Amino acid sequence: MGIAGIADKAFYGCKGLTSVTIPYCVTNIGDHAFFDCINLTSVTVKAIEPPTIELSTFNNQHNATLYVHKGYKAAYQAAKGWKDFKEIIEKKMGTQQ
Repeated sequence: MGIAGIADKAFYGCKGLTSVTIPYCVTNIGDHAFFDCINLTSVTVKAIEPPTIELSTFNNQHNATLYVHKGYKAAYQAAKGWKDFKEIIEKKMGTQQ
């Protein structure tokens, strides 16, 4: 078991944050959770289904690469907010833990 969500404004303004890995168990990421993280360039999401996010969860995604499970790129390309990343790359990830 783990966290089910990331709270609103959890990492708001963390200018030192350059990459983040979101675990399998996260199903929801709050409003402005990664807003103004201007140096964030890499986001890895281990969840198969795209977690629910707000359009203002990120504001630097046009400069960031999103890494998702191999075979699930289309799901993220179709999901609100996730489709706005500069690039979405599939990669093989370990088993769910």
